[in-house]
Amino acid sequence: MVGANHPGCIIGPRDGLCHRGTGSCLYTAVFVFGTWLGAVGGGLACPMWVFSRQAWGDVIIDAFVVAVIGGLGSLKGAFLGALIIGLLSSFGTRFIPAFDMFLTFILMAAILLWRPQGLFGERT
Repeated sequence: MVGANHPGCIIGPRDGLCHRGTGSCLYTAVFVFGTWLGAVGGGLACPMWVFSRQAWGDVIIDAFVVAVIGGLGSLKGAFLGALIIGLLSSFGTRFIPAFDMFLTFILMAAILLWRPQGLFGERT
């Protein structure tokens, strides 16, 4: 904590995480809170899944499908893609359990045929 005028701030000699003029430790506090929130979320989610090599395969596949459907680099698209995939997965599991994952890929293929850049992606 070289050059720290405020206790708890992480400041380097020339460039730091805190605003020097205002004395605000907002960036540091947000970083610490985000790290804490991620650790608590991971700790609470541990009992819900069995740990194995293939335990996170479905999560990675769903994340890939959400990113492709929403459009790469689009936060609105990721939100809408996650909402669509979640609803499709829930209704697919309830009404057609044998084709649950198949419905996800059919939707992804249909959206890519309609808009190759995704729902909110920009054409490059």
